[in-house]
Amino acid sequence: MVFDNLMFSGQLRKVIIKNYIAQAQIGVYEHEKNKVQKVRFNVDLYVRKAPGIPREFSEVYNYDLVPQVIEKTIARGHFDLQETLIGEIARELLKDQEVAALRIRSEKLEVYPNAESAGIEEFFVQDDSQRPKEC
Repeated sequence: MVFDNLMFSGQLRKVIIKNYIAQAQIGVYEHEKNKVQKVRFNVDLYVRKAPGIPREFSEVYNYDLVPQVIEKTIARGHFDLQETLIGEIARELLKDQEVAALRIRSEKLEVYPNAESAGIEEFFVQDDSQRPKEC
């Protein structure tokens, strides 16, 4: 992947939020309309790096922003589609020019009794936050 190659070149750093669980109103089916469901998020952000080794908090990406954006987006109300939810989260995260790209996965954890989850994963880049890019 291009962004992994840029990481190896020293231009980007990957920031990882793994298995963040939130309660969301999500789903297109009638039985999902007025209830909350557990949703797991995994987010990889590719952030631009300054040269040298960071020594101060101000020199690195504050990954506290990721759960804040997830919760703020979820708080807006019901989402029919996971694609819409992660698209809105990505749009907000990409407002920060430090974020060159991101991969986000959401998984509803209570969909099927015989499956751990049902989800979607998309990749977004800074130059085109409206349209996902294939990995």
